Amino acid sequence: MWAPENIHGAAKQIDELDGEWTFPLFAYRATNFHLIQLAPSFYEPLSSVERLNLAALLRQRVAHHLRDTHLRDTCGVQAVVTVFPSIFDAQSGIVPLPAADESPIGQHCVDIRGLKDDALTVVFCHGWRGWSAGGIGYLSQQYLENHLVEAGISWLSDCGPLRSTVKPLLSAGKPRDFARLWQSRRTRGQRTVPGTSDWMLRWYQAFSLDWECDAELLVLEKSIRIRVGVVVLLISGDDAYVSDFFIWPTYRRAGAGKILENYACERARFGGARRIQMAVWNADTVAGTAVQENFLRCRGYRVEKNEGECQMVMCGEKDLT
Repeated sequence: MWAPENIHGAAKQIDELDGEWTFPLFAYRATNFHLIQLAPSFYEPLSSVERLNLAALLRQRVAHHLRDTHLRDTCGVQAVVTVFPSIFDAQSGIVPLPAADESPIGQHCVDIRGLKDDALTVVFCHGWRGWSAGGIGYLSQQYLENHLVEAGISWLSDCGPLRSTVKPLLSAGKPRDFARLWQSRRTRGQRTVPGTSDWMLRWYQAFSLDWECDAELLVLEKSIRIRVGVVVLLISGDDAYVSDFFIWPTYRRAGAGKILENYACERARFGGARRIQMAVWNADTVAGTAVQENFLRCRGYRVEKNEGECQMVMCGEKDLT
């Protein structure tokens, strides 16, 4: 679907971080703004090893059952794990559990490809030359339980699982059936931003693999498909949850955030929600939380901060009236 080096370069345009490293979240965001010739991508973090296993299974079935090369590249799963010196001695790519006296040497992001036959081992691929055959490695459930830092999944919005298709997708035996379900018809809509002639709001039906609920991808565009901002919105009963809210830096402090936040609330109400929450991730608060907190409070959210080591450093909540 995309060349990793190109997406990494695009991510570095927006992450405001020193050095070559970046958060995987910025790669998901950058894909939507860098590859405008493709449908926008739905993406979400995965909150547990169990959800990562489910995502790995889905990614494996995409690779095995879709014969079209383009379609096989429409889904991606990534994980970040803490690594130790013993990873360089991994036999046949099987990452060992660290010894009691081993100290971590950093974190490493890998591309998840699926599950081994025992369904207790996650298969991954990365670009370390000479590390193992084909760069393929294996992470045990115990390693992930102890050392998984974060994980996420993404797929193009014109395909992927829906509430009505996710279970059949995880069990379909024939490639033809899987391909039909993966590309099943989904609803979408659009409207012009009031008071403008060239700003467009679009929404795409999706499904949250992490929350197991309906979801939508909301996109604010300007002129000829210039993407300005993206919201990932999950709706479950009375509750709506914005798992990501991102405005391209060029369009900040120009009203784009207000437009997109209003639209998220509108779509949440339409889905039956009575409350909405918005997450703020550690990836966005390296330089502090003041900007994000001010935005949430100005939009009427009650703000709660999370102390300690947590990817979500802040969450806003407000009633939808």
